[in-house]
Amino acid sequence: MVPKLRSRGPKRGGEPLFPPLPPKKKVGRPKTHRGRICAKCGAKLKTPQGLKKHLMRKLKCDAKSVAARRVQRKAAQRLASRSYYIRKKMGITVEEWRRTMPPSMLKPAN
Repeated sequence: MVPKLRSRGPKRGGEPLFPPLPPKKKVGRPKTHRGRICAKCGAKLKTPQGLKKHLMRKLKCDAKSVAARRVQRKAAQRLASRSYYIRKKMGITVEEWRRTMPPSMLKPAN
């Protein structure tokens, strides 16, 4: 009678005896995901509904709108820093400063 040799499996750190099996294909139609990246600005959104809201919003992401917002932001920053400097230098309150400005400067930026 010949003694049987029993395999104890792969040694630690060694290669497995058998290669892993490929995953089974799922039954049914594959799910497709709708694109969630804005074609204009490249923003990645969580859901397709978020992309739809992003495209429909008031502040659009086309080049013309982005450039206009950049110009408005630059003008607002310049005005804020100028008013801060003058008010600190002369000790003027915000209300007094606004009274000295022309009405066109007091309109909110669109």
